[in-house]
Amino acid sequence: MTRFHRSVAAAALGGACLLALPAVVAAERTADPEAAAAIAAALASGYAGACTGSEAPAIETLEIAAWTIVRTPSWASEPQEATLYRALCTRGAYNTVNAFFLDQGYGLEPVAFAEPNLAIAYADEEQTAADAVTIDGFSATTLLVNAEFDPKKRAITTYSAWRGLGDAYASAVYLLEEEGGFLLVRYEVDPTYDGEQDGTLVFARD
Repeated sequence: MTRFHRSVAAAALGGACLLALPAVVAAERTADPEAAAAIAAALASGYAGACTGSEAPAIETLEIAAWTIVRTPSWASEPQEATLYRALCTRGAYNTVNAFFLDQGYGLEPVAFAEPNLAIAYADEEQTAADAVTIDGFSATTLLVNAEFDPKKRAITTYSAWRGLGDAYASAVYLLEEEGGFLLVRYEVDPTYDGEQDGTLVFARD
């Protein structure tokens, strides 16, 4: 995790102690062959074009990380075990794109993440300054850019560089909930191509 990732995660997680968090998240491991095959098929069918094209990728070439999660969701009286998977979708010059899946014991499910739709009013044609950055709604995505999962903090951080210099970017923090989903708790954006990283916090969970 980069220094920038750590600072974003620390800022968000500092006030997140009131959230109900899973009891246990195990250390990272590799996915078993059966899960890898299911993820390969999912990437080819549900993410065709964005990840692998029209054919399932070779299992041996997939980059998949897995974590075992033990938590007690509202519908259970005892702790339940689930597995979280992060699969590499595609890799570019300065960004990687990941898909996440969750298996709660009855099959593989894609994980969706909330993200704000931004309305950006630039002050100049070169987009080196912005008069305003506001949220005009929310959507959901199943793909995250440069996503890292911290099992100790039970959080996914993202950092999407809008160009190689990294001066314009969007970054988010998602916390794992007891039910198994991920809650958006922080979203920061720097929409200006000015050579500086000076992001604006546009969303933070109370």
